[in-house]
Amino acid sequence: MKLSHKIVEKIKSAGSPDEVLAIDKECNVEMTPDEAKSYFEQINSHELDEDLLVNVSGGWIIMDESAKIEEKEQKSGCK
Repeated sequence: MKLSHKIVEKIKSAGSPDEVLAIDKECNVEMTPDEAKSYFEQINSHELDEDLLVNVSGGWIIMDESAKIEEKEQKSGCK
């Protein structure tokens, strides 16, 4: 699952996986409790796993996808 920079920044401020779920719900992102726990642990581990490295390596492709995600967020009212 690819998340926009805006949502990742919000998730970084979450204090628990439940807060991650609340942020995702606010931004109309569908995420299971297990996915929320995984994102919370990844962000708080300060280590990049292989999936995160793949997301970073894409350059313009990631930017193009991020623009689509951010456009969707703007339409949904996520701030």
